[in-house]
Amino acid sequence: MLTLINQSLFAAAFVGKTVLSCRHFISLCCAQIPVQSPTLIEERLLRTEVVGEADVGSSTVAVGIWGETSRCSKRGASRVDRSQCRLTVRERALQLLGAKLVEGLKRLSKSDPLVVCTTEESGEHVIAGCGELHVEICLKDLRDEYAQCEFTVSDPVVSYRETVGQLSSQTCLAKSPNKHNRIYMTAEPMCDELCKDIEEGKLGPKAEAKERARGLREKYEWDENTARKIWCWGPETDGANVVVDATVAIQYLNEIKEHVTSAFQWTTKEGPLCEENMRGVRFNIMDCTLHTDTIHRGAGQIMPPTRRVCFAAELTAKPTLQEPIFLVEITCPQEAMSGVYNCMNLRRGCIYEENPREGTPLVQVKAHLPVSESFGFVAALRQATSGQAFPQCVFSHWENLQGDCMVPGKMEDLILAVRKRKNIKVEMPKLADYHDKL
Repeated sequence: MLTLINQSLFAAAFVGKTVLSCRHFISLCCAQIPVQSPTLIEERLLRTEVVGEADVGSSTVAVGIWGETSRCSKRGASRVDRSQCRLTVRERALQLLGAKLVEGLKRLSKSDPLVVCTTEESGEHVIAGCGELHVEICLKDLRDEYAQCEFTVSDPVVSYRETVGQLSSQTCLAKSPNKHNRIYMTAEPMCDELCKDIEEGKLGPKAEAKERARGLREKYEWDENTARKIWCWGPETDGANVVVDATVAIQYLNEIKEHVTSAFQWTTKEGPLCEENMRGVRFNIMDCTLHTDTIHRGAGQIMPPTRRVCFAAELTAKPTLQEPIFLVEITCPQEAMSGVYNCMNLRRGCIYEENPREGTPLVQVKAHLPVSESFGFVAALRQATSGQAFPQCVFSHWENLQGDCMVPGKMEDLILAVRKRKNIKVEMPKLADYHDKL
């Protein structure tokens, strides 16, 4: 336990009320000033006052850390450890909006296990929640309780997934920077049931290899060799995208497996269309030409062509986007059903089930609603039904968007809007940028 002595010789000012501990004082030691002799300390200990916390401007000192003491001023605390590395924290900086917001986001993420707070490379702080209401509650808590500051909020953003609609029209090729290695690859889609089984872990990387191969062979009609030669899953090593080794008797192939896996995680995390995660894509390694010398087929020579050939394979397999779909359960009286149908039709919703509740005039309706159309849905539905409808939204599944993204239209406009928001070049990706000629 530390003893704090009221001395003007050693002054320490801490921002706010900070509980002082040994760890705090070790991190805030700013000068290696010789400690007074033991006798002098014993004499002064008679006039000491032990406190648990110190206000701004108070003069305190820690005794008990031999050879190091604390000395700070009202401007802030500096740190000098034994390697003489300096870290300065200024009181004025702690009062800036950015610092308050960052601290508030940390508290928010600790208080709510469902909210995900991240910081983009552009410096934007992103709050991801389960729905419009959840995010609205999180923003209110952040403003009133955790950060206690004002901030601006952008329009809601929906996450999409990149996928393919057919087998690649050609086998794509990418060469390494030194031109000594070549990778040939194709892409093809996986059915939604298989994607769900992978995401649930039934056919993922943690499943037993023989059981996984049997499930792929019997349920999804995969070839026996193909089912046993899955190299990796992605993104985050457990996503619904796979790399399959479809080659036969390629020398040195297993030596580049680790590099291909690393590049695949990067590829599936940021796809070529608008840098969204991929989903439901199977990449087949058709052939490889590798240099005999290990130094010429290292990570720097294998990862870039692997990423480019995956992008080229996707662009030749009718790429498209998947959007998230909500399952909406609405409870309302029978006479309010017309308002429910009108509201759903305006937002691309699809009602697929109606169940009247026995003994009551109420009807329970189940429908699918795109997440991108769900913003303001509750208010619009209650307005259309005079407040008689009570909706509840839960994530249901991913669904492919209609149309061809490589042809001018709504999907191309959507992709370009996402690229503009992410500060990417606002034009569609070209196959020639990723596909190398033989």
